[in-house]
Amino acid sequence: MNYLFDSSAIIALVERKKLDELLEGYTIELAFYELGNAVWKQVHLYKTLSTDDAKITLDALISVFNKMHKIQG
Repeated sequence: MNYLFDSSAIIALVERKKLDELLEGYTIELAFYELGNAVWKQVHLYKTLSTDDAKITLDALISVFNKMHKIQG
Protein backbone atom coordinates (compact mmCIF):
# COMPACT_ATOMS: atom_id res chain seq x y z
CA MET A 1 0.00 0.00 0.00
CA ASN A 2 1.27 3.49 -0.87
CA TYR A 3 0.95 6.44 1.47
CA LEU A 4 1.12 10.21 1.13
CA PHE A 5 3.73 11.67 3.50
CA ASP A 6 3.89 15.25 4.73
CA SER A 7 7.10 16.85 5.96
CA SER A 8 6.58 15.83 9.59
CA ALA A 9 6.11 12.19 8.58
CA ILE A 10 9.20 12.35 6.37
CA ILE A 11 11.27 13.71 9.26
CA ALA A 12 9.92 11.12 11.71
CA LEU A 13 10.57 8.19 9.38
CA VAL A 14 14.07 9.40 8.48
CA GLU A 15 14.85 9.65 12.21
CA ARG A 16 13.65 6.04 12.62
CA LYS A 17 15.55 4.93 9.49
CA LYS A 18 12.33 3.69 7.83
CA LEU A 19 13.47 4.74 4.36
CA ASP A 20 11.82 1.87 2.48
CA GLU A 21 8.38 3.10 3.52
CA LEU A 22 9.19 6.62 2.36
CA LEU A 23 10.66 5.60 -0.97
CA GLU A 24 7.53 3.58 -1.78
CA GLY A 25 5.28 6.48 -0.80
CA TYR A 26 4.30 9.84 -2.19
CA THR A 27 4.69 13.45 -1.17
CA ILE A 28 3.93 16.89 -2.57
CA GLU A 29 6.35 19.60 -3.73
CA LEU A 30 5.38 21.81 -0.78
CA ALA A 31 7.03 19.28 1.55
CA PHE A 32 10.43 20.40 0.20
CA TYR A 33 9.91 23.88 1.64
CA GLU A 34 8.39 22.54 4.84
CA LEU A 35 11.47 20.37 5.44
CA GLY A 36 13.68 23.44 5.14
CA ASN A 37 11.44 25.37 7.48
CA ALA A 38 11.51 22.57 10.07
CA VAL A 39 15.31 22.49 10.06
CA TRP A 40 15.46 26.31 10.23
CA LYS A 41 13.24 26.23 13.33
CA GLN A 42 15.53 23.70 15.02
CA VAL A 43 18.51 26.03 14.48
CA HIS A 44 17.05 29.48 15.06
CA LEU A 45 14.03 29.06 17.33
CA TYR A 46 14.64 25.93 19.39
CA LYS A 47 18.45 26.01 19.16
CA THR A 48 18.63 22.21 19.12
CA LEU A 49 20.85 21.99 16.01
CA SER A 50 24.05 23.76 15.08
CA THR A 51 24.29 25.20 11.59
CA ASP A 52 26.74 22.45 10.63
CA ASP A 53 24.38 19.73 11.87
CA ALA A 54 21.49 21.49 10.17
CA LYS A 55 23.26 21.33 6.81
CA ILE A 56 23.89 17.60 7.23
CA THR A 57 20.30 17.03 8.33
CA LEU A 58 18.82 19.06 5.50
CA ASP A 59 21.04 17.35 2.92
CA ALA A 60 19.81 13.95 4.15
CA LEU A 61 16.16 15.04 4.12
CA ILE A 62 16.46 16.52 0.63
CA SER A 63 18.14 13.36 -0.62
CA VAL A 64 15.22 11.27 0.59
CA PHE A 65 12.69 13.82 -0.71
CA ASN A 66 14.27 13.74 -4.17
CA LYS A 67 13.89 9.95 -4.33
CA MET A 68 10.22 9.97 -3.35
CA HIS A 69 7.31 9.95 -5.80
CA LYS A 70 5.71 13.39 -6.16
CA ILE A 71 2.05 14.17 -6.68
CA GLN A 72 1.72 16.96 -9.23
CA GLY A 73 -0.90 19.53 -8.41
